[in-house]
Amino acid sequence: MIHHFNDMLTVDSVFTNQNYSEQWLWSTYSVLKETGADISNKGYQGFNFASDDAICGDRDGLCQRYQNCEYTASSQINDDRWAYWYQGIRKASIFINNIDNCKKMSMNLREDYRAQARFFKSIFLYGIVETIWSGTL
Repeated sequence: MIHHFNDMLTVDSVFTNQNYSEQWLWSTYSVLKETGADISNKGYQGFNFASDDAICGDRDGLCQRYQNCEYTASSQINDDRWAYWYQGIRKASIFINNIDNCKKMSMNLREDYRAQARFFKSIFLYGIVETIWSGTL
């Protein structure tokens, strides 16, 4: 009997199995939680509102440090959305480029999943572009 361990699978073997392919797509969804899109469960976090003038009383100084340009790759203030966005883009791109290898999945389902991956890829790309345009970088 051969046992497969998820951390030992190659991309090629993931996308020949429907269950593994779906798990890959769901892992792309999970990136949203790490980017602050799910603030309902996280409550107030300074970095979520760093550019919001309506938020006052920065209880742990995170907004002020962010606004003073003290946020760098080596001293992350609260979360590292950029890293998560790029991880999400990579996961979605790999999925989009490989889902057709899963022949056990119907063509309609593959197209549905591909559209979902494209949607999430666009959300992650928007997050990057929006921070540049808004000047909150």
